[in-house]
Amino acid sequence: MKLNKIFFGVTVLCALTCVFAGCNKGGSGSRSGLVKAAGTVTYKGELVADAVIEMRPIDESMTNCVASARTDEKGAFTLMTDRPGDGAVPGKYRAVVKKEA
Repeated sequence: MKLNKIFFGVTVLCALTCVFAGCNKGGSGSRSGLVKAAGTVTYKGELVADAVIEMRPIDESMTNCVASARTDEKGAFTLMTDRPGDGAVPGKYRAVVKKEA
């Protein structure tokens, strides 16, 4: 599958259990209450390698809470907020997937 500079937004609501208001860091420099989150990105039935995923909170009061990841060669990803693989703050998100060829 050849993708020529495709930017596609996926409006997926990701309910991760409950909504936390705010996204402040604790004294240790990392956020408390992060939940591990992972998945696979496909487009038209094909795995999407080397794409960037951004999970943006729908709740506007959750500032600085964007979780992100990059897909591997099999389209798999694990979200991070502060450190690789640490997860995301529970809540509802809009997923944005970006891919350049």
